[in-house]
Amino acid sequence: MTHPHITGSASHDLYLEFFNGKSIYDRQRSNAFNAYIAYLNPGAGKKVGPVPEGIALVTKIDEAAEKRNAFIEDFVKKHPDSPVAVYAAGSNLDLFSVDEIDKLAASLSPEIQASPAGKKLTERAAEVKKTTVGAKYADFDFEDPEGKPVKLSEYVGKGKYVLLEFWASWCGPCRADIPHLKEVYRLYHDAGFEIIGVSLDEKKEDWLKALKEEKLPWLQVSDLKGFKGDFTKLYNFNGIPTCVLVSPDGKIITRNMRGSWMDKKLIELYGDKF
Repeated sequence: MTHPHITGSASHDLYLEFFNGKSIYDRQRSNAFNAYIAYLNPGAGKKVGPVPEGIALVTKIDEAAEKRNAFIEDFVKKHPDSPVAVYAAGSNLDLFSVDEIDKLAASLSPEIQASPAGKKLTERAAEVKKTTVGAKYADFDFEDPEGKPVKLSEYVGKGKYVLLEFWASWCGPCRADIPHLKEVYRLYHDAGFEIIGVSLDEKKEDWLKALKEEKLPWLQVSDLKGFKGDFTKLYNFNGIPTCVLVSPDGKIITRNMRGSWMDKKLIELYGDKF
């Protein structure tokens, strides 16, 4: 007796090809990231390892991410007429720079670009490109702790590298990062490195209490709307800490300016002051 062999549609098979291929690099990145987490948390009574060790670990994470992104780009180019390619591009737009997003979209056939899914991809790409790597920073109105109006454009794009540090008083990981932020600020501020703390608090008393406790030496601002305001949508994030580095001419150069990634970037920009 011959048993029937059941397979999925061609699109389903292509989706599995994409999913399985991307998963290889996702696992590589995950494994490298777990090693980095172990470096950051060596155990009670033990110190975090030396700066070069952390940089080596995040470099491995980035290398895995680069391979993943290259796989996605290659997949889209190889299947320009498939709706699976639209999915592959659209579900990963946040991973790419402005130029890379444009190349992804251009890899799709005119017919696919004109389809409903293709049009939706174009709309989503336009939103992501506003604040991804390579975009000009988006200006916004805030207030400082005394209630004075502050615009990002008063400080950003004025000839210095500026870190936009999105945090909140209630965010444990944000506050755990503060000692490191203070250290790099001490080492690199005189070289031209600036920080602006953008609070996602909603209660001003909580924000002011945290500022008093932490004694942060850099500019602090907030609109006191938390995630209910327009700012998080504008900058395309839904979790904190989020750390965006803006170049002297106002371009976003990384959205991952934390921990050893920060150390690595500061050494690249200013030399090793650690």
